[in-house]
Amino acid sequence: RQDLINKGVVQKIISMPTNLMPHTNIGFSILLLTPYEKNDLVQFVDLRSSKFYNGNGRVKKLNNFEEIITVIKSLKGDSKYVKEIESSEIETNKFNLSTNKYVLSADIQSINKKLEGNPTVSLGRLIKVIRPRVHRVGVDSGLEALEIGAIDIPNRGFIDNPSKAVFLGDVMPNDNYAKPNDIVLVVKGSAGKVGIVSSSAPGPGNGGWVIGQSAIILRVDSNLIDPHSLFTYLRANIGQSLLKNITADSTIPFIKLSDLKELQVVIPDDDKKQEICTILKWEDEISKEIKDLQKKQFDLTKNIWNI
Repeated sequence: RQDLINKGVVQKIISMPTNLMPHTNIGFSILLLTPYEKNDLVQFVDLRSSKFYNGNGRVKKLNNFEEIITVIKSLKGDSKYVKEIESSEIETNKFNLSTNKYVLSADIQSINKKLEGNPTVSLGRLIKVIRPRVHRVGVDSGLEALEIGAIDIPNRGFIDNPSKAVFLGDVMPNDNYAKPNDIVLVVKGSAGKVGIVSSSAPGPGNGGWVIGQSAIILRVDSNLIDPHSLFTYLRANIGQSLLKNITADSTIPFIKLSDLKELQVVIPDDDKKQEICTILKWEDEISKEIKDLQKKQFDLTKNIWNI
């Protein structure tokens, strides 16, 4: 990337919708190169808007071809889907060629309008990031812990029962264990999936909870916001859109920590904080009732036709 930008051969970078290619949902971009013409500006073109494709989920097809061609053939100036960036700015961004770094999607433009007039703070000022520890390979004894993975994060309520047991093999610092009200964010694979640790989480040591290699812990380290408010913000449509915007398209989608720390968070007032806390607790009670009913449902037939 650095070589291409330094030589000035990149004229346009066209970001395409995901799920266009068969048998994969990997996103891709088209680079338009001009080997015999030096470009001081690079045009970033964003075609990921639903305006340019039909279908959802696994199958998408391009449409609105006339406008696509008009957008791509745009020579000068910025627009809703095109942004001209100087090579020096790309260099400042460590030669990042991701379109979402420079062109705001329609969703993000809409979110930015909603954020106007609200008190916001960058996420990095609110939290302490706890990275996963790399467990020793082949360890089958020693300190046992339960590992929180993407599968353990419910759609509603708190994380309350990690399913995978792991042996740590050695003593781990207490800060690396998940604690009540820690926010667990998946940053690789199911990037953007977010959960919050329940008050029933055990303390550090044998039987404690740790995070898997695809996740990080966001531990609130500020009086400006409480964990419940931050969690519901990241889980809501606005937070998920912001997280999606900083998720890099690759074979395994991932979120860079530097981009995550710049994500803007709305600071709620005291009344809003109390409302969020009450709703989240109520939501968790409903989740527990659902689990109890599912267990009762299973118990009704578990002894029928058993071998």
